[in-house]
Amino acid sequence: MSEFKCDHCEKTFEHNTALQQHVRDKHMQSQPQAEPAPSQSQSAHHENRQEHHAPDHGKVKVKISSTMIYAVVAVLVLGVAGYGAYLYWSGQPAPSKEPIATTGAPLGQLGSTHIHADIQIYLDGEQITPLERRYYVRGPYMHVESGPGEGVVIHMHATNSPLSIFFRSLGMNFNNDCFRLDNGKDYCNSGDKTLKMFVKGDFSDWTENRQFHTYVFQNHDKILITYGDETEEEIQAQKDSVTDFSRENDDSQMDLSRMPR
Repeated sequence: MSEFKCDHCEKTFEHNTALQQHVRDKHMQSQPQAEPAPSQSQSAHHENRQEHHAPDHGKVKVKISSTMIYAVVAVLVLGVAGYGAYLYWSGQPAPSKEPIATTGAPLGQLGSTHIHADIQIYLDGEQITPLERRYYVRGPYMHVESGPGEGVVIHMHATNSPLSIFFRSLGMNFNNDCFRLDNGKDYCNSGDKTLKMFVKGDFSDWTENRQFHTYVFQNHDKILITYGDETEEEIQAQKDSVTDFSRENDDSQMDLSRMPR
């Protein structure tokens, strides 16, 4: 007679049916329940979540590497640019507080000369010289002051100083087209009314001078600036009104260190 033996406890049975019943009753309950297989949709969702949350270490490394490269390149570019700027500016002259000459020649040092010229100014028939005392010593390079010919004698204290420096110190502007007062009123070439300048040197006759604001006067010059439609007789009368006080200032002295800058 055949016997059927249990693989789990080695108990024997006469019939296979009894063995199977025994296994189901005694041994199947003690075995861990197998988890049900996930459905196809659950499996796909789980894989998507893992792909979404799993860190992609390779990409992070590439990103960090690119950032470092950009940073290094930026530092190099800034360094080269900064060094180039240093080389450029180290070769440039330091900014100067002195007025800029418009003659092409360098403006001399303050105190490099001391010469004088007489000046008269007529604007549309009105004489504006002698200049009022509020215009005295408005700048160190060129100015009018008290003493012989006060208000009509220009003192120059730096070589190559053009007339533009003098008029800028007064808050005025002067060129070949217009004369502007410090109140903003302009006298500009228009029709028959024109701006003219005449100069008489120490040992020469009157001549029309077209240098205007760029003119650097010589010692004892006489200067006439006039605007309008004057006749020759009127212009001659204006020339005759220019004084001759510049010679009387040849020995004048001034402490330039105390003058306004």
